Amino acid sequence: MLTLSIRFWKFVYIGLIIFLVLNYLNVNAQIVTGWENHKYIPDKVERKFSKYAQQGELTKVNFPLLAMSKNRYVIIDDKTYHLTPGVRFYTQKNNLIIPPSKTETPVDIAFIEVNGYISRLWVLNEEEADNFKDYQFK
Repeated sequence: MLTLSIRFWKFVYIGLIIFLVLNYLNVNAQIVTGWENHKYIPDKVERKFSKYAQQGELTKVNFPLLAMSKNRYVIIDDKTYHLTPGVRFYTQKNNLIIPPSKTETPVDIAFIEVNGYISRLWVLNEEEADNFKDYQFK
C-alpha cells in the first residue's frame, strides 16, 4: 500500500514539473478541434461587432499557460492592455482559440476594452478590417 502512494506522488510531482517547465518556456498552444475544415462550417461567417468595439493592430501577446498569472497582456497600436480572466479570442471563423504568445506580423483585430482590460478580441479578415464601421451595430 505504501509503494502505491509513493508511485502516485512521483507521478504527480513529475507532472507538476513538466507543467511548470512548459509554462516557463511559454509554449504556444492552440485548441485544434478539426472543425475548421468541417463541411458544415462556412468559409465566410457574417459577424456583427458591438458598438463599443474598437479596431486596432495587435503586435504582441503575453498569454502564459498558467491561468492564474497576473501578467497577461496584449499590445495593440503601441498601447498595453491587460486581459480579463475570462478573455475570449476569436478567429476569422468565430472559433475560440488560445492565442500564441508570438505574432510574426501585426494582426488586424477588433476588441472590447473597459478601463484598460480586454474581454473580447476578434481577428478580422481583410473585408472587415477595411469596412469596420459597417460591421458594427448602430
